[in-house]
Amino acid sequence: MSAAARGLPLQLLLGASLAFGVGLALGFLSSGFYLIGVLPLALGLLTGAAAGFIAVMTGGPWRAGARVAALLAILVGWGAFQYGDDVAFQRAYAADVVRTRALADELPPDVLQDGDALAFLGKDAEGILDAAVTAEVGRGGFVGRWLFRAERGVRLVGPLKGGRGLPVGTPGAIAWAALEIALAGVLAHLVIRRIERAARERSSAS
Repeated sequence: MSAAARGLPLQLLLGASLAFGVGLALGFLSSGFYLIGVLPLALGLLTGAAAGFIAVMTGGPWRAGARVAALLAILVGWGAFQYGDDVAFQRAYAADVVRTRALADELPPDVLQDGDALAFLGKDAEGILDAAVTAEVGRGGFVGRWLFRAERGVRLVGPLKGGRGLPVGTPGAIAWAALEIALAGVLAHLVIRRIERAARERSSAS
């Protein structure tokens, strides 16, 4: 089996595992903290380093194989972030439903510390959100919720509620998503090239 055949699956496995973990973590954290550019930076560095490390350890592949593995891993990480961000969004929406009902019913603040009361007040929050999303973008589910958030533009910095954003609408949000993936891919390419260069210099020196 050639070095490329040995290394490519390992590059993809390691890169995708790291990207998935980091993307998911950043997605879940996005309700309280978000900074534009962190996701493509993290995915590019991790997937490029993973592809380069495996190439050094197994003798290949470099060039196209390593870049393809890194790009696929980036897509896995980006998807994981979107999932985590979606879960965080649903939780934040459910919390808003609970607070709104508590205020409308003039419930005492200590009720919001009761888990059973919270579950009762927010029991149909998912259906309310799905109805709101469907009414606005024409479809529900994961894709509908992504489009629903996209209509509000691109987040720049800060928590899900009260953070700063750029109101560019759905086309702008889709363009930024593509740009995020492209930026991560370029960064991964630069990392792989740097590792490859260093490996060849060491090999020549020896």
